[in-house]
Amino acid sequence: MPLLRNLLIAIATTAAQADVPGFLQAPDMPKMDTPDMPKMPKMPKMPPLPKPVPETVDTTNNAFERVWMVCEQPKSKAPSAGEKAAGMPALEPAKCTDQFSFQNLCCAGFAKEDFKHSGVLGLDSTNYLTTSSTQAEKVIKVCTQASNGMALMSQAKSDAATMPVECTNLDITQAQLAGESDGLKPGEIVLRERLLFFVDQQIPISNVPTCEEAVKTCPGGKTPTTVQPAWIAKKKESLSSLKKKSFLQGKMGMDAAFSKFTGAFMNSQQNAFSGSLMTSGSFTMVGGSGD
Repeated sequence: MPLLRNLLIAIATTAAQADVPGFLQAPDMPKMDTPDMPKMPKMPKMPPLPKPVPETVDTTNNAFERVWMVCEQPKSKAPSAGEKAAGMPALEPAKCTDQFSFQNLCCAGFAKEDFKHSGVLGLDSTNYLTTSSTQAEKVIKVCTQASNGMALMSQAKSDAATMPVECTNLDITQAQLAGESDGLKPGEIVLRERLLFFVDQQIPISNVPTCEEAVKTCPGGKTPTTVQPAWIAKKKESLSSLKKKSFLQGKMGMDAAFSKFTGAFMNSQQNAFSGSLMTSGSFTMVGGSGD
């Protein structure tokens, strides 16, 4: 009897345990080969890598960067004695291009229709070179401004504005601008003037960015304008020679010596198209002149 009683107690205990979920039972594990196996979530597709951006002209409009423009004006006349005494600037009607950033300058074509902004150039006439050899009635001036005055004028919706500019003293001919004389390429004379502007600011010509380095292609696949390496090498040699001569003379500080040899270099270029000194002045433009 005790044996039977113990057997009945064991059976009852087992049945009670079976009614308690999870009591002394391992949870059911899904089999690897059953269709009930939870599926792994799909990995999201990686976005495609961006295509490399070609090195071309930066078309963003940053109004506060140095810009360049080319103007056509009548050949300047020598100021009268009265004008000199009064300190009156020489005012010349001019037609100018857009104001270009350095990168855009490398791609500018300077076609006749590009001279679309009518205005007045007011430059210090006492700094003009009166020995210009060109006999043309109209001459070309390369001008620069520390900020984009045309862009600022447009943003402000101004009807007219006067912009401070610096322009070359030397008269450039249309043939030189078009690359039809003096062994120049079209537009190259403008880039030469830009390089010499920075030389006049006592910046070594080797440190000035060039179109060849900065711009690989222009809109429409056009090849950017560049300055001929032989011309740059010649200017470097001239500067090096003048610098050496100044230092050998001694008896002067480094700054004075550098100023002397750069001034001598620029003055040596006054009677040639390949060099320039700049005249400070203004360009006054009336809104809508470029439409």
